[in-house]
Amino acid sequence: MRLIKLEASDSRFKTVQFNRTGISFVLAKQATPDDPDVSKTYNGVGKSLLVAIIHFCLGSNVKPSFQEKLSDWTFYLTVEINSETFVLARSTSQQKDLYINERKYTLTKFNNFLEEHCFHISANSKYLSFRSLLPFFIRQTRTSYMNCMIPGKVGKEYQTLLYNSFLIGLNIDLVKQKQELKQELDKIKTTKKINTNIIIIYTI
Repeated sequence: MRLIKLEASDSRFKTVQFNRTGISFVLAKQATPDDPDVSKTYNGVGKSLLVAIIHFCLGSNVKPSFQEKLSDWTFYLTVEINSETFVLARSTSQQKDLYINERKYTLTKFNNFLEEHCFHISANSKYLSFRSLLPFFIRQTRTSYMNCMIPGKVGKEYQTLLYNSFLIGLNIDLVKQKQELKQELDKIKTTKKINTNIIIIYTI
């Protein structure tokens, strides 16, 4: 998937155009660079909000704050997938209705559509989905950059290994087998522990 541009129905929003190749930078200009007040930084320009809006357009969970602060706004994210262009639209007031090229989808079907077009996930691959893999590409918080393997709340250690193995093209069946063996071993250890605590009394 390649991001092309992000627009909004409200004219106060400045359209964000992404570079076709290379890196797109979001730059902030400090109004008073000579001001000695260190609290006046580049924060507040909208960098984090931009990432949140992109996630919003790509099927994140409902955001009550968007409905409260940006009521009746609609965001449009134009993307390119396998040389085909799609316009993804989502309203802050009707967040459960998402659109792909003006066709309405539920949140689940919307994410399923993007999953089918962006990732080749085999059947019965628990935990793997479009939304679980997306944070590795669009990291939302400062802590997302602390560890390259963990972009956020990814759940258990097994899930982290599964996500990263899938994304770098390793055989995830081996990861699944390792997890199944670990679970069997844990069951054996639990059973052994229970048995050692049993006291048998014979009455003659």
